[in-house]
Amino acid sequence: MTLFPGIPAGMVDALLALSPRLKGIVLKSFGSGNAPVSNGLIESLAKAREQGVVIVDATQVLSGRVQMQNYESGNRLQHRAHAVCGHDLTAEAALA
Repeated sequence: MTLFPGIPAGMVDALLALSPRLKGIVLKSFGSGNAPVSNGLIESLAKAREQGVVIVDATQVLSGRVQMQNYESGNRLQHRAHAVCGHDLTAEAALA
């Protein structure tokens, strides 16, 4: 799931509704693992995690790595949604 500014939290809910046996979500987050925090996205991801969906935080940038502790939004992903840090994995490697 590629994140973008203003992504609606309902996209996670729709994904879960369309794929009830979904086992995981790979987030293509901003920079060092950041996601929008003001629109309920992290809360929707937390609900998915409560349903057993594994969430991996990978970055959409070409170089660098996810360091979730650098910014508040990465911390929220890690501590509220229990997202797994993808470190230097590409989104494709995380999916595999």
